[in-house]
Amino acid sequence: MASTQIILTVGLSEVPILVAAYRLCLLCLMRDGELPTFSALCIQDTTDEAERVRRLLTARLQDDSLLQPGCALRWNEIVVPHSNSIAIRNAVTDLLPLQKPGCRVHLHFTGGSRALSVHAMEAIASGIDGRGGHYSYEVSYLSPGEDVLTVGYDADLQLGDERTSWSLGIADLSSLNGFTPNFYSPQSHQCFELSEPEAELVSAGVKMLPLLLPIESRKAYGRWLSRVWEKCWKTDPEHRGWFRWPQPPPRDSWPKEDLPWIRLSPDVEWKRLTSDLAHIFGGDTVWLEAELGSVLRVQNLSEQGLSNLNQFLHYQCLELLAFDALKGSLIDLGYPKWAVHHSVHFARQSARGIAIRDFELDVVAVLGYQMLAVSCSLSSDQPALKRKAFEVLHRAKQIGGSGARTLLICALSPRDADLLMRDVEEDTGPCEKNLEIWGIDSLNCLAQRFRSYLQCTLNVPPRLR
Repeated sequence: MASTQIILTVGLSEVPILVAAYRLCLLCLMRDGELPTFSALCIQDTTDEAERVRRLLTARLQDDSLLQPGCALRWNEIVVPHSNSIAIRNAVTDLLPLQKPGCRVHLHFTGGSRALSVHAMEAIASGIDGRGGHYSYEVSYLSPGEDVLTVGYDADLQLGDERTSWSLGIADLSSLNGFTPNFYSPQSHQCFELSEPEAELVSAGVKMLPLLLPIESRKAYGRWLSRVWEKCWKTDPEHRGWFRWPQPPPRDSWPKEDLPWIRLSPDVEWKRLTSDLAHIFGGDTVWLEAELGSVLRVQNLSEQGLSNLNQFLHYQCLELLAFDALKGSLIDLGYPKWAVHHSVHFARQSARGIAIRDFELDVVAVLGYQMLAVSCSLSSDQPALKRKAFEVLHRAKQIGGSGARTLLICALSPRDADLLMRDVEEDTGPCEKNLEIWGIDSLNCLAQRFRSYLQCTLNVPPRLR
């Protein structure tokens, strides 16, 4: 049987290159009876990307017992100047005579610049082998919109959605794109263990959001949160306005008193929920019937309990609702192994270690290998929401590559959410496909909305159990 030499043009996004390389390995094993040889055509700036693809491809082949432990994948990197067409053609031309007689040359051109692909193809098509004939060659491409590998040598080859063959973890996906997931904990600035929020905390977030949907409830809740901020989080004039999570204010700035009283409706759901919250965060609830209705105070909280409760009350409840709805939707569609995480922090990995500047994504799912990032906010401030939309678009692309998709879930009316989307499109270009903005109408049916989005927009097919 003939062997296959695969030339990969590396750059732009590592995810489709890895996915295509793995599928081509399977096709070559089926056709040739052996794994192909890879030559990664890259410029100097993308050698790191090529190495990350090689490392994860090797790990996947070994996990599937297609490459024995200790055996190296036949892989070499060819570094060429980006704009020198002659140098690119010469590099490929010099590679061809090194192959075995009868070897097929396969060019996969999903990654890298167009110049790399065009000039590599010129060299292959015009190359003359030792017998005076042209080389047998084929091409392939992985469409990021369809997630299906298109292979030029066999028109009858039927390949399906490549995402269904993967269950890439967020750590692997982020490291593939040059990042390290950085999960914060109260005890350590760096904690690299993946963990899900506790089930009772998720349940509390799911129960709380419906109680905040009525306008009057949101107004009363907002007034209370404002008082909490005045009471607990504003420090002395020198540090005023310092508010960054998950790091709390300096220990000597913690309030000496309990949280202030909050006036709520005497709804039994509120009482049950607040009792649950007190249990979760290690405090006690105190209810008092006042002239204007029931009032509540949470007391006897530790510093960490106060920190965690304030995170939950200010924004975490919506994130937990989105986390629960997205994870449940993927399970219903038959993908329980696809990863979903809440409150993920990232830091760029460099030669000097992990950079100080970091960023957070509220909810992250990896659909096989395609990243879905969700940003959540109960704010109605349009400029602030627009900034969040741009941030999640930019960060998701950094972590998940060009195929990453994003959602902004907020409390705007459907009309205002649509206006905000149009405002964003004025800067990103019309018909922005990588972002959707969902308003307050989605919060009562978030699980159904996620399932429809996954099936209709991201084309995730239901799997038979």
